[in-house]
Amino acid sequence: MITFVYVNHVKIEMKKTDTLDYGVYKSAIKGKDGKPLYHVRSRTLQETVKFEVFCDDIEKNNGATKSDVKGVMEAIVSESARLLASNHRVHLQGLGYLSLKISLRDKKFVEDPRNIRSDDVYVCGVDFLPEKSFVNKCVREGQKFQLIAKDFNPAPDESTLRKKLYEYFSENAFITVKQFSDLFVVSPKRARTMLTEMSTGDNARLQVTTVGRLKHFHPFGKSL
Repeated sequence: MITFVYVNHVKIEMKKTDTLDYGVYKSAIKGKDGKPLYHVRSRTLQETVKFEVFCDDIEKNNGATKSDVKGVMEAIVSESARLLASNHRVHLQGLGYLSLKISLRDKKFVEDPRNIRSDDVYVCGVDFLPEKSFVNKCVREGQKFQLIAKDFNPAPDESTLRKKLYEYFSENAFITVKQFSDLFVVSPKRARTMLTEMSTGDNARLQVTTVGRLKHFHPFGKSL
C-alpha cells in the first residue's frame, strides 16, 4: 500500500507501509573461527516525520486539536525536565520511563572511589526505557520484513548527508558519534571516521568540543 503525507502543503509519496525495512551489517566482532559476523538493523525512511505532521495526524485520528497536542507536549517536556533535574525517574504511562545519565568528566573509571569529587560528575544524557505495552503496539501481527541494504555499513551519499544534517541541526545544537550512527544507520566506527573528516582540514564543516569523555560536533553555520 502506498501512502502520502503533506509537508508544507507539498504531497510526498511514502513507500510501502506493510513491511519493515532492514539492512545487513558487518560486525566488528568476529566468530570463534576468526570469520566476520553479521547482524541486522532497521532502516528508517529518509524523511523524518516532523512534529507539525505528527500533530496533524493526531488531530485527524484522535480528535485532539493541534494546539491541544502542542500545549500538552510542552507541559510534558517542561515537567519531565524539572523532575529529572530533581533526582526523580519519570514514568510516561503507556510510553516508558525517563532517567538521567551521569558520568565522570575526562575519565570513565577510577581505581580509588575517594578520588571522585562532585565536580567530576556531569549529566551526559537521558535514558529512555519503553514500556512493553508500547513496544507491542509497534509490532503488527504477521509483520513482514524487507531487505533493502546488503552493503556493509555504507556511507550516505553527499546529498543525503547534507540534507539530513541540515534538518538535524535545525533542531539540535550538536551531534555525537552515537547520534550520527543512529541517524545514518552506520557503524560507530564509520560514524567517528566521517565526523572526524568533517571536522578537520581547511574545509571543515563542523567544529568539536569535548564534554567529559564525549565529543560534541557543532556546525560552523547553517551551510554544511
